[in-house]
Amino acid sequence: LPSRVSSIRIRIVLECMVLVLPMLLCQTKWLYPWGILLLGFNCILSFALCIRRKSKGNNETAMNKQQQDITTSSYNNNNYDVIVTYYRSTVMYLTFIAILAVDFNIFPRRFAKTETIGCGLMDLGAGSFVVAAGITSSKKTIFFGKKTIKKMLPLLALGMIRLLTTKGIEYQEHVTEYGIHWNFFFTLAFLSPIATILSSSSWIVLLLSSYQFLLSYYNVQNFIETAPRRCTTTSYYCINFFVANREGILGLIGYTFIYITAQYISQITSIFATNNDSEKQRRQYTTTTTKLGITSIFLWLVH
Repeated sequence: LPSRVSSIRIRIVLECMVLVLPMLLCQTKWLYPWGILLLGFNCILSFALCIRRKSKGNNETAMNKQQQDITTSSYNNNNYDVIVTYYRSTVMYLTFIAILAVDFNIFPRRFAKTETIGCGLMDLGAGSFVVAAGITSSKKTIFFGKKTIKKMLPLLALGMIRLLTTKGIEYQEHVTEYGIHWNFFFTLAFLSPIATILSSSSWIVLLLSSYQFLLSYYNVQNFIETAPRRCTTTSYYCINFFVANREGILGLIGYTFIYITAQYISQITSIFATNNDSEKQRRQYTTTTTKLGITSIFLWLVH
């Protein structure tokens, strides 16, 4: 038992040095040169371990090879889920560090969320949460069905808790981020039902294009950035809640596009979750890789 406890402690220390420490350094002013050096060392170490594992596999006996095939087959069936889990846990770690470090001078201001235009590291973190939610969601969800409501309730509860606590203790907050009452938990809660309505890619592209057209040519961007937080007229069409939280509500359009794109990527990459080395499977791999490449180029051009 003592040796087992010791091995667990050693494993925790190694994982912290290999996984957590680089994430910590890369979100501080020590990114150059120490963070880059540590990341480079980790890349070299990973490459060496891959070569060692491959070499070790080639030298196994037939019996061990057969046993390894059974284990590998079982692993490959869950390989896709493992990759998604690694991605989500990495996003979580980076987010925890950024949220705790943003109030200290050691955290570079260029990594914080942007006030008006542009994209910082913390903006990338918010988008990564939406990508993770889209990858793990199902496109068969019925709008406001039991499954959708079950997914929304925890997020709505977290959003209300955050709203009440921040207002109750008068915690500093930037209303230009999501608005007076809105927060990111509310955004995550409404993504699934909205994406169900706009499940067709043509609808979301049309909505996103129309929204960008209004931002550019009908002064909507100026309204979002500079308008007061209350209706200044008695117009029937002016709603105080919308005006007070326009950033968060209108931001749902862009987040929904990211969410549906993540669903599409999850759908076309689900082929990697299977363990079939046939010619048909290899052709599907090639087609899927091509689709991913085209999608990446398209999203880069849109950005």
